[in-house]
Amino acid sequence: MNKRFKFLVYAILFTIAQIGSAQKYINEFLSTGLGARSFGMSKSVVASDDYVTAAYWNPAGLANVEAPFQVSAMHASLFGNIYKFDFITLGKTVNPSKNGFGALTIMRGAIDDIPNTLELIGPDGSIDYNRITYFSNADYCGMISYGQNLKKIGWTAGGSLKIIRRTFGKFASSWGFGADLGLRYRNENWLAGATFRDITTTYNTWKYSFTEEEKMS
Repeated sequence: MNKRFKFLVYAILFTIAQIGSAQKYINEFLSTGLGARSFGMSKSVVASDDYVTAAYWNPAGLANVEAPFQVSAMHASLFGNIYKFDFITLGKTVNPSKNGFGALTIMRGAIDDIPNTLELIGPDGSIDYNRITYFSNADYCGMISYGQNLKKIGWTAGGSLKIIRRTFGKFASSWGFGADLGLRYRNENWLAGATFRDITTTYNTWKYSFTEEEKMS
């Protein structure tokens, strides 16, 4: 391998790493994770989650769900109950011949009841607490996932499509799209799994709506 080719490979890998790092912080709420079992295992479940929550951790694991229908849900209050995270996942067998299993996941992470005090002080300088309104900084993700057996015994594969909606009260909102892929191998002695997150990169397109007063605040 000549030096020029090595440099090109390293440059590509560095660029991919930087894009992945940037996307991580853009949609950080997606890193919270799903399911009490996964938290109890320090989120080390990419190769072992055989439940409907595999839609998040590794969609290839959906092929190993034994029940024809599963539901999982969670509510978490974090950072002194300031931040709330909720999810619900519904899954169903859709292709029995290949252990095909599909799932629909909805996630919401939000800080609610943020006071908006822009109109607290009236034009005459008086203070009126009735002018205080409240808004939420909320992030939503809808995810459609599917996993099934591959022809080679022990191997399963799966994927997820994500639609992301983020809102900051009436001031700003965005849409984002992304996709994940997963692979798993299982035999009598061990398990191995890999998840490729945001293979398309998950960009968010923002739209802002501010009054002149809000722009000056």
